[in-house]
Amino acid sequence: MKARIIITQLIIISLILLWLLAGIPKVMDIATFSKQLERMPYIGWMHGLISWSLPITMLLTAVLLVIPRTKLLGLYISWILLLLFTLYIGTVLLFSDFVPCTCAGIRINIAWKEHLLICGSGILLTSLAIWMERQNNKGTSEPYENHSQDELYQL
Repeated sequence: MKARIIITQLIIISLILLWLLAGIPKVMDIATFSKQLERMPYIGWMHGLISWSLPITMLLTAVLLVIPRTKLLGLYISWILLLLFTLYIGTVLLFSDFVPCTCAGIRINIAWKEHLLICGSGILLTSLAIWMERQNNKGTSEPYENHSQDELYQL
């Protein structure tokens, strides 16, 4: 049981860092991010909407993952975001004649295939965390009610 909590917490911490490191630079330079999106295949026409909604969603997801009562919701949103990124990247790699360069908050000029690998791994890890979080909460009316605060947050 304790190992499951630790593994879940490590995945959640990784997701929090991912969303913060990806979302903050986009918010800090929204104009550049919007221009980059405008050049993207299939979604360029939505660059105005995406340039605001995506970083805000990333940052809000990080906040949801921090709050114990909303942690599971944050995991589900993380899974959906990673799935959407994976589907988009896969679509561009398979069907687009033009694959633009990319810039991520984590590392500049990360290749599209690396993005695909990171997102795919993230889906698997987030799926594991969702399963473990549900197991951790099974049989309790309130998440973590049978666990002390020290047990939940120590690594």
